[in-house]
Amino acid sequence: MPRPLIVALAYAGLIAGLAALPAQPATAQRRTCSSFPTQAAAQAAYRADPVGLANLDADHDGIACESNRCPCDRVPVRLGAPPAQPTAAPQPTAAPAASVAPEGWAHIQRVIDGDTVVLDSGVRVRLFGINAPELGARCGAEATDTLVGLLTDAGRDGNVYLEYGPRLADEFGRTLGYLWVADGDAWAMVDEWMVRLGAAEAWRRDGQYRDQLVTDEDEARANGVGCLWS
Repeated sequence: MPRPLIVALAYAGLIAGLAALPAQPATAQRRTCSSFPTQAAAQAAYRADPVGLANLDADHDGIACESNRCPCDRVPVRLGAPPAQPTAAPQPTAAPAASVAPEGWAHIQRVIDGDTVVLDSGVRVRLFGINAPELGARCGAEATDTLVGLLTDAGRDGNVYLEYGPRLADEFGRTLGYLWVADGDAWAMVDEWMVRLGAAEAWRRDGQYRDQLVTDEDEARANGVGCLWS
């Protein structure tokens, strides 16, 4: 099969799968387990609002959305329980930089390049799972156009769900996170589709989705998909 046709079919499959993305993210009052891409994301929201999001904990064991995919947070929320006393004095830790965007729903104001975006708040977010070529490099313009398409085509309008990786920010002060887009009850990771379409390489050092992204890159290379591997 010709390589341009492989790319076209892969991109067409993504567009068809995400065509129903809502114009606005779900409100807190209507959030269910399908509103979160992972169990850890649901647990973080439940911990922040255990009364308003009590529906996420159907069996009342303090753990929300146990059927959601991992990464997982199995530390139960205890309603009305006093905070546990530490057995040793906690060590001081550096507070996250003020520019770090909160995990959860956000809206993309603009795309800088194939792996960096700016939120409405002005905070820059670097996609944790990928490394895309710079704008002036080979395939840089193609990578940027691909990311713009994934975020805006079919009425998606730049609404994303930001999920943290193992580090909150890079050395340049940019928030590090995976970006998800929703299609009804389904989810698609933008980082993963950038790799599948041959628009970016997988970040191989760390991250909860590293193994999957590396596999996606290997398949894209083998099939000559996208600008990077054609």
